[in-house]
Amino acid sequence: MSAAVLLAKLITKVKSDIQLETANIYLWRDSMIVLSWIRKEPYFLKTFVANRIATIQDLTKVQPWRHVSSEDNPVDFISRGMDPEKLVSKKLWFEGPTFLTEREYPNRGISTSVIRDDFIC
Repeated sequence: MSAAVLLAKLITKVKSDIQLETANIYLWRDSMIVLSWIRKEPYFLKTFVANRIATIQDLTKVQPWRHVSSEDNPVDFISRGMDPEKLVSKKLWFEGPTFLTEREYPNRGISTSVIRDDFIC
């Protein structure tokens, strides 16, 4: 969730600095739980989560947040401890997911009911 807050702050700063208001911007996250929190009203969540979700919602709209699956996420190689020798042969690491070169991005449905309202993080 902290990565989502950081991304929201970063994209807000970059848009402001380069005066980019008309481009379609998509924000990708690999956690369905965080994406479902972003679609919830913060008062349904515990204080720690609610404060961060409120920040994300203040800085970004809900619509551009999309889910990237593990098989399309190059960061998963590193977070799962892949050896550098194997990493060099991974096209996904160097070129990113193939859907980024397509005209339409996948928009996987994200439900606000993925987690219980009383979920403790």
